[in-house]
Amino acid sequence: MFLSVWAQDKNGLIGKDGLLPWRLPNDMKFFQSHTLNSIVAMGRKTYEGMDYRSEKYRHILVLTQQKGLTVQANAEVISSISELVEYEKQVDEDIYISGGTRIFKEMLPYTSVIWRTLIDAEFSGDTYIGEIDFSEFELVEEIEGLVDEVNHYPHVFQKWVRKAEFPIRTV
Repeated sequence: MFLSVWAQDKNGLIGKDGLLPWRLPNDMKFFQSHTLNSIVAMGRKTYEGMDYRSEKYRHILVLTQQKGLTVQANAEVISSISELVEYEKQVDEDIYISGGTRIFKEMLPYTSVIWRTLIDAEFSGDTYIGEIDFSEFELVEEIEGLVDEVNHYPHVFQKWVRKAEFPIRTV
């Protein structure tokens, strides 16, 4: 099953120069609690933005059409969405989609669950999630994030689950 996970500010901003434009440890902890021991799929720019932090993850699938991309031992290159969908059929575990925008949108028809962190603040950056059609999903859980001395921004974690009447697309 595919699950998408991202954080966005109130304007839909999700990135700046391949990184997150904010510091919100609570969200990083949330992301890692879901993805650390799982398969994580992401685009090349997202992967390159992780730099040394990608070593923490068990297995990363890097979606790119760039030839000869060098990846770490825990990663492999996937060249298309259809190849990623076929890969998922060969494994008995969930695959988390973690960016960027194009991959979130192209994977939406195959996605069963969306974990979205909404940050009630505005930041500057260069990558926006854009319009996501949530009509095929139902909001089933909302968890208020802790605001404290290191988590300065109000935020909420949302879990969206695909409605039964909207089956997941297959290749």
